[in-house]
Amino acid sequence: MKGKFIVIDGIDGAGTTTQSLKLMHNLFNYDKKMHVVLTREPTRSEKCAKLMMLLKGKDPKENAEDFLQAFYEDRVDHVQNIINPNLAFGVTVVSDRYDFSTFAYQGVQGIDMARMVEMHKDLTKPDILFLVDVPAKEAVRRMNIRIVSTVFEKEDFLELVRQKYLEYANLLSSKQRIYVIDGTKSIDEISSEIFEIVKTLYQETITI
Repeated sequence: MKGKFIVIDGIDGAGTTTQSLKLMHNLFNYDKKMHVVLTREPTRSEKCAKLMMLLKGKDPKENAEDFLQAFYEDRVDHVQNIINPNLAFGVTVVSDRYDFSTFAYQGVQGIDMARMVEMHKDLTKPDILFLVDVPAKEAVRRMNIRIVSTVFEKEDFLELVRQKYLEYANLLSSKQRIYVIDGTKSIDEISSEIFEIVKTLYQETITI
């Protein structure tokens, strides 16, 4: 049986990494027969060298085409070498970010939505996508404790990205199973909400 592909996405500082880790542990403990792989984007693959340099830039609205191509190439590599092989073996794959990140961030940079969707049409789609929604001001407050920052971690820019996420979630909800989660709740409240939804994917196949 093919594995399930679950994505947790959101702006920088939304807590996607924390919730991805929480979900991985919850799933692993939920069924002793289950195998779970946790991954993330960007992947730090060999194709990411240019992307890492771009992320050190100054202006978040510059280099839109370069970002689009770099993220896309890394994503193709991610799908071919990590996501699809594990799904084929029945492994659940949890990814901290995926194509929605490109739609939102590069959308604010000025790339046309229809073009990006067309570009990604042949890549594996998540069984469930969670958008952890947090106001940019709160996200920036959380990130103040970070040592490393990227060109995108600016409040005004992040609020525009947040709005793009919400806009695209609304536009694409008829084609994908998308849940917008209130990221201002406590970590445990968010984790519990996500897990309760994810369990519906397995209700016919999981034996506790």
